[in-house]
Amino acid sequence: MADKADSKQSLKDLQLTRRQFMIRAAMAGLATTAGSALLAACAPGQSSQPPVPAAGSAASAKSLSGTTISALFIADKTFVPTLTKDFEAQTGIKVNVELADYDSMLTKLAASASAKKGTYDVISSDIVSWRAAGYLEPLEARINALPNIDDLMGKDIAKTGDHLYGMPWLINDRIFVYNTKILKDAGFDKPPVTPDELVRQAQAIQQKGLSKYPIMFPWAQHEGEFNDFHAWLCTFGGHLFDDAYTKPRFNEPEGVAALQFLTDLNLKYKLVNPDSLASKSVQVTNVMAQGQTAFGTTWAILTGPFDDPASSKAVGQIRVGLYPAPSGKTPITEDGSESLGIASDSKNKDAAWEYLKFLTGKDTEKRLLLEQGNPPSWKSLYNDPAILKGNPNLPDQMKAREKTDIVPPVVWYDDFSPIMRVAILKAVTGQQPAQKAMDDAAVDVAKLIKK
Repeated sequence: MADKADSKQSLKDLQLTRRQFMIRAAMAGLATTAGSALLAACAPGQSSQPPVPAAGSAASAKSLSGTTISALFIADKTFVPTLTKDFEAQTGIKVNVELADYDSMLTKLAASASAKKGTYDVISSDIVSWRAAGYLEPLEARINALPNIDDLMGKDIAKTGDHLYGMPWLINDRIFVYNTKILKDAGFDKPPVTPDELVRQAQAIQQKGLSKYPIMFPWAQHEGEFNDFHAWLCTFGGHLFDDAYTKPRFNEPEGVAALQFLTDLNLKYKLVNPDSLASKSVQVTNVMAQGQTAFGTTWAILTGPFDDPASSKAVGQIRVGLYPAPSGKTPITEDGSESLGIASDSKNKDAAWEYLKFLTGKDTEKRLLLEQGNPPSWKSLYNDPAILKGNPNLPDQMKAREKTDIVPPVVWYDDFSPIMRVAILKAVTGQQPAQKAMDDAAVDVAKLIKK
């Protein structure tokens, strides 16, 4: 099971690297300015969408038999070739699958986009600057025509302006998790719903000797772990930026209160495992799976080890909850999911769409859920009795996902995230007051925005 956990961590690392790719793409001249990359719909010359093929029309999957398309994926998507063989058998469409790390992907996509040769048909649609520059095909007409569209979560995940540039794929959110056995042994029958309740329950657990440090957080100086504070900030009613991403707002009272709460958990109440300072989300998952702590925060895609007897000493004990919210506030988490799209210069858009539908479709996502534990983007799968038997956390993950905020869709994210991680570390370790840490970070980020 250790291998499975390691592979899931590798998946997250690679997902996050796409933010670095977004920056490099912009620097390579493959994007418009940062401002237009944030909010623009499509650049001049953006291809318009073709009519959506009707069911049974000449553009249906079977009529496309013999067509050859190419798809470029991140190197961690090792399951794609196997899925692709099934797609080819069903449709007769041939798919040349290429797996590459992000540096190689940058080079390949840059060459293809600049030459406009249509080298690749199916690619990632996560990169904001690529959408704004016109290198991805708008897909809203095709997506909205899906017969089961109301069952799809995250339809807007790859939205820029009025266009949808991709289908959601590999749903992944920040989640709050807790150990039901430890809570029960401490006299509690439900998880905390407010910050004060989290403190009281953790103190009781500590006093009863059930866990020396009842809380584990991912505070490592590593990309992807700032995202946890993002969820806390939103849950406290705060915002990272204004709607145009031109002014920092994380140093407003709500953001400072969220950071002060985390600081108090660590320094005032001494409830946080000291290892949190060097831990990523995968370490939080591992500690929770060993039954060593009562509360933690991690990524939804890392929940597989909790109920795997090969790696967990807490099978059936770890459950997903909502981030504890102050009175009158709504728990909100961060959506770190991926999406897949079609290159605008693809010469086989109908075949590419059939392949994209297959990979992101309900049947395939159910298969990935059962085989790998990947959270699906189809709502009904979260209530499927056959699936719930082996994935009891799915309904709670669905509930946690009701309110989400997105990763800032800005080309300077890779410079912004380290600023925030350092500020958070300074506060939770007592090097700076929370207000000072956030104010200093806001000054640095404001300079970053103006570059």
